[in-house]
Amino acid sequence: MMAETDDETSRSTAVSTAPRRRLSVLVVASEVAPFRKTGGLADVIGALPKALAARDIDVRVVTPLYAGIPWNDQERLDGALSVPMYYGRGRAAVRLGTLPSSSVPIYFIEHHRYYDRYGGGRCREMRAACMHKEELGEQGMGNCRRYRELCG
Repeated sequence: MMAETDDETSRSTAVSTAPRRRLSVLVVASEVAPFRKTGGLADVIGALPKALAARDIDVRVVTPLYAGIPWNDQERLDGALSVPMYYGRGRAAVRLGTLPSSSVPIYFIEHHRYYDRYGGGRCREMRAACMHKEELGEQGMGNCRRYRELCG
């Protein structure tokens, strides 16, 4: 009986002393405070990655680079992404910044045709409008495609 207890103790000790892999989290969102904010989603995405990073989690954020976001403050990375779009494959650049008051990297998807417009971050209205497609014009349908392709 004593041998079984010792064996169980040594097994649990071995598991607890094994090196742990660092958890990695990628957050993809249509809005991130303070860059673009229309509601609570932006607040959560602006704060949650910082809290995760404080717990030693490797966290990164991806969001569109909308008009009005200071583009030149973000480092443009070499290369481009091939992005599936409703009309075929598109190409988008990526800019790298950080969430304010943190070291959390934020990757901005730079696609002028899709995101270089004010109001591109109205997610709540976009979700509601896309539920009633018959009431939208061509501009509205384009916004639905942008929303769907980012947030799927």
